[in-house]
Amino acid sequence: EWAEARMAKHLPLPDARTVADLLRLGEIDSSAGESAVMIPVLIDFGRPARANLSLDAGLLAAIDAEASRRGLTRSAFIANAAREKIEGHR
Repeated sequence: EWAEARMAKHLPLPDARTVADLLRLGEIDSSAGESAVMIPVLIDFGRPARANLSLDAGLLAAIDAEASRRGLTRSAFIANAAREKIEGHR
């Protein structure tokens, strides 16, 4: 939400930095109990983009079956799975 709000105001997002960089620059005071947290930034542009994926036929059949069971399109199912996987690395 923070990143989307900055983009809506046409403000740039800061460059991604490593924890080592933040410590070296003094932006984290570990003696004061401060720590860093990695948060993946997933910007929703509100428009679809076409993607051509190559998947094993068996995996595609399983995706289609599960998407159907959940009342989703194949695209929605794959997008949700990708988002969950990316957010799981927080």
